[in-house]
Amino acid sequence: MDLKAYIATVKDFPKEDIMFRDITPLMLDGKAYKYAADSLTEFAKSK
Repeated sequence: MDLKAYIATVKDFPKEDIMFRDITPLMLDGKAYKYAADSLTEFAKSK
C-alpha cells in the first residue's frame, strides 16, 4: 500500500519554507491506518 497517497502536504505552513505533513487523510481511512500502525509495529519489533 502506498501510504504517501494518504498524506497531504501543506506548503509554507505554519510559516514560509515549512512543509507540513497532514496525516488526517490517513487516519480517516481505516484500512490505511491499520496498515500504517501494523507496519510501524513490525518495524519496531525488528529493532
